[in-house]
Amino acid sequence: MNLKCYNSARLYCHSRLNDLVKSRFIKQLALLLVISAVISLQVTRADAGAPSAGGVQPQDFSGNPTCSEFFGNEDLRELKVEPVYDGTYGDDMLSVTLNVQQGAKTFSWDQGDSSVIMLGVFVKGGPGGNLYNYDGSFITSDAGLHSPEKSSNKYYGLSHVSFCYIPGKPELKVTLTCDGGELVPGGDAIKYEYSLKVENTGTLPLFDIEAENVTAGDVFNAATLAVGESITFDDDFLTTINGISGTAEAKAAVEGGGTVVANDTSEFDCPVETFPGKLKVTKDCSTVVVQNGYGDYGLQVNYGGDVCNDSAVLIKDIIVEETHDNMTEIIHTVDFLAPGDCEDFSGSYVPLPGLDELPEGGVSGSEVRAFVDTVKASGETFFKEYVESMEADASCKLCPDCPECP
Repeated sequence: MNLKCYNSARLYCHSRLNDLVKSRFIKQLALLLVISAVISLQVTRADAGAPSAGGVQPQDFSGNPTCSEFFGNEDLRELKVEPVYDGTYGDDMLSVTLNVQQGAKTFSWDQGDSSVIMLGVFVKGGPGGNLYNYDGSFITSDAGLHSPEKSSNKYYGLSHVSFCYIPGKPELKVTLTCDGGELVPGGDAIKYEYSLKVENTGTLPLFDIEAENVTAGDVFNAATLAVGESITFDDDFLTTINGISGTAEAKAAVEGGGTVVANDTSEFDCPVETFPGKLKVTKDCSTVVVQNGYGDYGLQVNYGGDVCNDSAVLIKDIIVEETHDNMTEIIHTVDFLAPGDCEDFSGSYVPLPGLDELPEGGVSGSEVRAFVDTVKASGETFFKEYVESMEADASCKLCPDCPECP
């Protein structure tokens, strides 16, 4: 081979090899720079420090990133506070109050009634900063926030604080209206009809709405509820309490399948209804001559009758009392009577002798003194209202009336 040609070939190959190595090096260097940039922004370092009072562990980021580098929301807004001192700071949507512990280099924040969703707070100090990511928790205040650690339990000074938020606030209101109750058959429960209303009172659409009459255990669901709209669920429930009080709840998310972010609880009272009870007693009697254990004969009054529930409500703890010769005693008890039901009672007594003086020559049978006795019943309705019957009298004579007798 010609030496000149050989040397030229060597130089050409060497040049091509150098170009190839340089090209690969440049590509690798570019890739490393990209990876380094990503790592510097997204990788959490071990020296971020203790979590906040709300339990949020900070993430340490290098440099001075903005809210838009953390959260990809088109409605995102940023409020930057610099320098960091006690006070209230804000813009047209957010008003946040800071309480700074200068010695500890920590601070607390509270957005009060601001209608915004706080996504996160970035605390700048030293070569980087700590991000407290609240995305999904809908927190409105926190404490113990700080910049990254520069040494054990010591933080960099507070350079500035950026509040990353989106305007709007999920809110709802629940109201339960309980209508008049009616007795159920059997008279031992009340059926109340009610309306459970859920309103979207916030500034964001709501999803996965769940409303509950906690007292009755009734649960209702709706997929969506637009801002300013409401939905009403109508139902009824049974209770043994007249004028029952209870609780209603509702909750919702701001996206389908998302975390519950809005909830409300309200109390309700159902009206006290009047369900009057009515007892009715009947009674009849007869007078007979009986022989006692001593072989003597005397009079005995036998009586009987029934007590009836003459109302639509169940009546319980019923007692039947009988009065004769100025004496009263309980002669019968009933645990309960359903509407329309009756129960029999019976008994007897020996009447006391009267003090009447018979006229000379005696009297006719129709003029013989009658033995009069009275019964009445009392109890209470299933809803603890006292009820008492009208009295029922029975008049029994030794001899029957005989108008046609001489």
